[in-house]
Amino acid sequence: MVERVGVDTGRPVRQDEGAAFARVQTRCLNRSATRACLSWLESGTRAERTPEFCPNAALFDALIRPPAADWQI
Repeated sequence: MVERVGVDTGRPVRQDEGAAFARVQTRCLNRSATRACLSWLESGTRAERTPEFCPNAALFDALIRPPAADWQI
């Protein structure tokens, strides 16, 4: 999911000594959206935003990387 929507995966891992990443995993594994998520992933759909069924949608959308053209070095 995170790769498909362009999430900077390092940020939740670094946040709160990994606690944010642990919350992401727990939400993902303990939700009824698992079937919808697997179906979406299998479809190969690409998206600019995280699908609404995802329990981590708000966090993932906040962590989406800007397109490379928007990066400043």
